[in-house]
Amino acid sequence: MSEPATRPLPATAVASEIHAYFEGKLGRTEDAAFNAMQSMDITELETLQAEAEDFVAGGRDDDAQQAGLKWTTCIGRFIA
Repeated sequence: MSEPATRPLPATAVASEIHAYFEGKLGRTEDAAFNAMQSMDITELETLQAEAEDFVAGGRDDDAQQAGLKWTTCIGRFIA
């Protein structure tokens, strides 16, 4: 997995940029995301979830907010 250099800004990022950012950190499949999250500690997971929540709260449009919600949910389920 190659991580994008910078996190997109919630107010300007489109859904595809949000997905690319989190896929760069966690992988493109559920199995890859699960494996990546297993290697993280709780602080890293909570930070990543907070980043996803930023897109839900301040996303550019409905699609961007839904992309953030997808990743917030994925990470939150793992933490739970």
